Amino acid sequence: MNALDWNITKGDTVIPNKGRSGRWQIVQRFHFLSALKRMSVIAGQNASSSSSDMTYIAAVKGAPETLKSMVNIRKFIETKKKEQKMDKRRMTKSNDCIDD
Repeated sequence: MNALDWNITKGDTVIPNKGRSGRWQIVQRFHFLSALKRMSVIAGQNASSSSSDMTYIAAVKGAPETLKSMVNIRKFIETKKKEQKMDKRRMTKSNDCIDD
């Protein structure tokens, strides 16, 4: 999170550093499991400062071969090929909004 210029508090609130608005509350963490080769987080954000409505996202990161079936396959293959040419190993990240 430091590389993205965000901080995580002890209460699992993710807050941007100066100049940006928005804060996310981590609702549930699914820590990395070797068997699954991935980790996930569910986080919520208030729609506005005056609203109690929350928008939730699910975010996951893991090995590309593990997340291949969970992401946009065309974009996944394009990016993987491009980065293989540059001799890079990719850690795949993905997120999506959770509908009510």
